[in-house]
Amino acid sequence: MQKAGFILEFREHHSAMSGKKKGNVDVDIVFQIMRRLIEEDDFDKIVLVTGDGDYIKLVKYLIEKARLKKILFPNKMFSSLYRKIQKDTAGILIKFKLEGC
Repeated sequence: MQKAGFILEFREHHSAMSGKKKGNVDVDIVFQIMRRLIEEDDFDKIVLVTGDGDYIKLVKYLIEKARLKKILFPNKMFSSLYRKIQKDTAGILIKFKLEGC
């Protein structure tokens, strides 16, 4: 994906967190995106993979600023808050396999 020009951002999980819910992951992801928007502007658009409705304000902001390429839902179980998002902006990942993983 990086060879195709994508910038990949991952969230580190510590071994002590295994099996536990970590409450600041949403905040960390939103912070990284907003920081890139404000400081760097080195990308065209964002592809966000989530079904979590906690990101709806971010998604609406990115659409408003023409910076959202697509929101991809990991499966058909995604927040109803996204039902009003234009279909060309949203999609469902049915099968996804990253080579080498």
